[in-house]
Amino acid sequence: SGLVSVSSPSPTQLFATGSSFLGEDDEDEDEEDEEDDDEDIELSTPRRYAGATSPFTGMKLDPWDPNPLIKPRPSRIFKDDLTLGGSKVKDEDLVQSMSSEERKENLQVMRGIRKSDLPDLRMRKDHAGWVEANNDLNRRYEKDPWFGINERLRDSIMLGEPDDKVKYLQDLADKLLGPPPGLEIGKKGYAVHTEIYEIGISPTRATSMLDREIREDRAARGRAMMGERVKNQEKQQRQYEDDMRNP
Repeated sequence: SGLVSVSSPSPTQLFATGSSFLGEDDEDEDEEDEEDDDEDIELSTPRRYAGATSPFTGMKLDPWDPNPLIKPRPSRIFKDDLTLGGSKVKDEDLVQSMSSEERKENLQVMRGIRKSDLPDLRMRKDHAGWVEANNDLNRRYEKDPWFGINERLRDSIMLGEPDDKVKYLQDLADKLLGPPPGLEIGKKGYAVHTEIYEIGISPTRATSMLDREIREDRAARGRAMMGERVKNQEKQQRQYEDDMRNP
């Protein structure tokens, strides 16, 4: 009567209990492995990236820096405010070192590269050849200093800068013997991209230019009609005042 009966656990209970213990051990081991991995990364990262610099920009590489330095891109408009790489020649040191025949030949080669070589290489998907041809085009562009002055003069006129600065650039362009033979500039005083490379106007642009001319013509006629109407009203007003003074 004093004995207590102890029931033996069923196989199902033993399997559930054992699996729970095994699961807890696996989770603990996974957490420990993750912590060890994190410690290894934290210890190895400073040594791996300490003092590393980019071969292209020369800047220090730090992937954990929340505010990394970004090398600014050159501006197409404010070129004088930022110079990246290379040495910029001062305006007073610019000279035309090419003869008239050399400038003419250089322009012809530039047009050939821009109109034929680059589109053909792009269609053939020859990236290396395209980059090489484009670099050659840039070198030939910079070889004649007049192109750079022409670009600055174009931006100065389009941005409405003071007349003295425009005159300064015009005199500098004349000092470099003006545009190369075979390139004509119109009344605007500078050459645009399509004129330099003799690129034809697309049908879409030709249509837009025609529409703009039509709108400008309509606006001019409207202003003329409005001016004539104002004159007639002023004339009628003066006639009315004269009639009231001298009935």
